[in-house]
Amino acid sequence: MVVCGYDSAEMKYWRLSLVVVVIIFVVIGIYRVRKKRAQQEREVAYQTALRSYSEALKPGMTRKEVEDYLRVRNMLFSQMCCVHRKDISRSVRDDLTKIGRASCRERV
Repeated sequence: MVVCGYDSAEMKYWRLSLVVVVIIFVVIGIYRVRKKRAQQEREVAYQTALRSYSEALKPGMTRKEVEDYLRVRNMLFSQMCCVHRKDISRSVRDDLTKIGRASCRERV
């Protein structure tokens, strides 16, 4: 039945379509807000851990002092040769520990 130049079935279709589009935008918005909040929380945790390390570990400390600090606090660490060194002829081992974690898409 056509009333005043429009079909009620067609109007229901367009209303439903509009509702679906609005729901999609709301879901995407919620996802983006939650993702941003999680990233901000990771950044705060990272900065807190970094500050803690920076306050406790000072330039000039011996490797033994640094490793003892990490061991006493049950912090896992590993050793790797030549991290960020152009001259690898001086094979100095670096102590590495994990301070934070980013999702795969956030890594740069």
